[in-house]
Amino acid sequence: MTTAADRYVEAFRRGEEFRGPSTGLVVGGTLHAPSGHMMQGQPDPAAIARLAQELMSGNTFVRSNVVALLVDVGLQVDPGRPAGTESLRNKEILEILVKGGFTKRDAAREATMEALRKLARPDDLRPWMGTFVKALEEKPSDDGLLLVAKAKAITAKPFIDKLARSAAWKGHESLKIAQASLGDRAREDEFVKRAARAHEAKDSERFMRALAPLGMIGTRTSLAALARYLRTPLTFLLPGAYEQSLRLSVLEALLYHYPDRPEFYPNNILTEANYQAAERVCAQELGVTYDMPAPPFMTYRGFPRQ
Repeated sequence: MTTAADRYVEAFRRGEEFRGPSTGLVVGGTLHAPSGHMMQGQPDPAAIARLAQELMSGNTFVRSNVVALLVDVGLQVDPGRPAGTESLRNKEILEILVKGGFTKRDAAREATMEALRKLARPDDLRPWMGTFVKALEEKPSDDGLLLVAKAKAITAKPFIDKLARSAAWKGHESLKIAQASLGDRAREDEFVKRAARAHEAKDSERFMRALAPLGMIGTRTSLAALARYLRTPLTFLLPGAYEQSLRLSVLEALLYHYPDRPEFYPNNILTEANYQAAERVCAQELGVTYDMPAPPFMTYRGFPRQ
């Protein structure tokens, strides 16, 4: 009998690209437990096994689309989805993505790296640090560097130091982030001071660009420095289009490290109480305190077209 997984594989083999959301690959659906909490479904074991097989053996196009499909399934079964999160934390999906996605040096491997570094929690990546380091050594890439940084794969440090001495990689932002993440305090301090200088100068655009690297470095020092800006009064203005509070940009940068925390999702910020909930997480996780008053509540402000 042809299953939903078979139909997806056949479509990919015909050259069709994956278009989400996927259907037919999750069992159990969303249930209301007696406690009143929402319970997510789980990946269909037979379907996931079929996709895992194709991820190991398919060509690059098929493999890349299987990665996208598996990521979609992983997000569907994210237990925090009813609260607005999008994270990859299903252990079976993660294992299949790592074991299958890294089998070939192709675009599917890069897509796997990107999905893992953006959507998985650091602790969930650590069991496969060796795989990430080996892939980086085989084919250095920005996503590979950022992935070992997020996983805190300390065994990558000798190779990263070697890359830093090469003309091809010297000066790459992703390389500097990896260095800072794996213990280079001087490099980390550069990123922290970059954000501080931009904020002090009230240079909104430069400050906004300086936030994301702090979340990617993901050490307690960089995350605490980032979290302290949650009461920034700065906004980014695109004349004639919109104005955005840079408190949202701080949240987006924190979200990279904490994809399972609904408090950090900008779409969940509806009132000042939502900002305060994010601050409480930062206080609990990072020991950050907030003494300065919060600026007037703001998220986005659009301007009508003339």
